Amino acid sequence: MTVLRHIIFAACYVAVAVAVALALPLAGVGVDRSYGLLLGLVVFVFGGLLHEFYARMEQAERLEDRLDRLLDRQRDVLAALDRLVRPSAEAGGAVAAVVSDARMLRTLADQMPAGGPSRRKRRCPSVRRQAWRTLRRPRARPRRPP
Repeated sequence: MTVLRHIIFAACYVAVAVAVALALPLAGVGVDRSYGLLLGLVVFVFGGLLHEFYARMEQAERLEDRLDRLLDRQRDVLAALDRLVRPSAEAGGAVAAVVSDARMLRTLADQMPAGGPSRRKRRCPSVRRQAWRTLRRPRARPRRPP
């Protein structure tokens, strides 16, 4: 309930309570002034209770709608997670193989010396370097027929 609605609702039951408190003694129904004020107070309290009841009911509906939206989101997220988990479960051993390979690599990495790989030069060039050298060699010019 917005602040404006609270103000309008409160103004309505306050106006009705004041009208009852002032109009009953003037109507000449045999109601004295103190009894009219007491009835106005009862109308005011009753209006306040109705206002509280209505505001809480509206708040409960808003919370229920929010809970429904959150539950829908939760279902969507769980469905997406299920779609992500299902292929890995169907793959079965593939995930387990990757995990075991990662563990093995970790143990091998732990066994390496702390200084890292050695800094000495390689004696034999790599395959890539040999291929590059082959491509860079000058080609013999074809001879022209005389």
